[in-house]
Amino acid sequence: MSFLYKKLVPLVISFILVATVAVFVLRTADDVIDEPKEADVPEEDLLAHSVEIWHFDPSGRKQWEVVADSVAVGKETVYRGISEGRIYTEDGTLVFQADEVVVDESTGDLRISGNVIVVDDNGAKLQTDAITYVAADGIIYCPEQVFVESDRATVSAGCMVWDTETGVVEMSGTVEVVLESGGTVEAESLVHNTKDGSSSMSNFRYIGIDR
Repeated sequence: MSFLYKKLVPLVISFILVATVAVFVLRTADDVIDEPKEADVPEEDLLAHSVEIWHFDPSGRKQWEVVADSVAVGKETVYRGISEGRIYTEDGTLVFQADEVVVDESTGDLRISGNVIVVDDNGAKLQTDAITYVAADGIIYCPEQVFVESDRATVSAGCMVWDTETGVVEMSGTVEVVLESGGTVEAESLVHNTKDGSSSMSNFRYIGIDR
């Protein structure tokens, strides 16, 4: 009996130790498996405040400048709170305000959006929600509803393309012109030349004065 006791006790102790270690290892493995993985967190945007940027064409002529309240740098650089922006054209300077501007660093193109207001040297005001300015060609695209107010008329249209080098403005998509006299003209499209002041419309009809 004593002989068996001496043999069995160490064997039982060894078995208990092995079982305890196995349980610890399994629990540790379960903890590792069950532990939730941290989600990939995108890098926070680098923020700066009160910035001013500008762009020159290959000849050294300044094409535009922008003063913004802040800038966020992520996948693209976004300038927010545009208190004053300037686009320099053949006819003069266009001063604009907007919620934000995205700059294409390789081309100098601007994507202007959010409560966009543009005023030219003569006081004419353009309002829309989105503008793309192609720096190399000097072209302004307004793909959404646009309103233009001047001392001669108020014009609204579904979209607009303005070649600032030639001065040709093309408006289309239910064009409505309210004249200074109060009369209204509707047309499919309107072409205006800012250099000589000439205008033409296609498929238009005069509605008259709304009393």
